[in-house]
This record gives sequence, structure tokens and C-alpha cells, in this order.
Amino acid sequence: MTAQNCQAGFRGAGLTPSNPTEALSQTTLIRNQITRYQGSSPTPLFETVVALAKGTERLAHENTLLSAEVRTLRAANEALSKRRRAKKARVCEGGALIVEDAQNIIAQEDVDEQ
Repeated sequence: MTAQNCQAGFRGAGLTPSNPTEALSQTTLIRNQITRYQGSSPTPLFETVVALAKGTERLAHENTLLSAEVRTLRAANEALSKRRRAKKARVCEGGALIVEDAQNIIAQEDVDEQ
């Protein structure tokens, strides 16, 4: 079962859950409507509704985790970009860099890191 199948199933039923709690409440609503319908055996339908609810809840949790990961990666990317810009600015400010100056800068960075 894919995310598209879950979403299509809910759209086909006229339901658009935005969070797992809403999906579960809509699941209860659907179950009640199925039990009131006289001409069908509700067991396979109940299983399908439960599967759709679980899928929707899983997708909501996965979306939350992925959003947090994106925020973390963006922050790390921004920090890396700042470091790269700082290195370029340092070299540009001093003009031409000779080997001794470069070694001094590297040694100073090593001392600063400790």
C-alpha cells in the first residue's frame, strides 16, 4: 500500500485527514456507516478501513520525522556555508598568501580548536 493509494482512498470516500487523530475519528465514522448498511458483510471493509487509518498515521509520523531532518540538514548546510565564506574572506583580506603565513594560520586554527 503506497501513500498515493491511501490518499486516493480517503479522497474517494470524501475524507481528507490532516492528522492521525482526525483519521482515526473518520475511521470510526466509516465503521458506523458500514454497520448500518444492511446488504454487506462489514468484516473485509473494517479491515480495509483499519489498514487505511494505519497507513495515514504512519505517513503523518514519517512526514514529521522528515521535516525535522530537513531542518537539521539545512542548519548544517548553513553552518558549512558560513565556514567556507569565512575562509575565503580571510584569504582575500590579506592579499597574496605565502607559505609561512598559511602555516601560521593553520597552526593558529589548531590552537583555537583545542
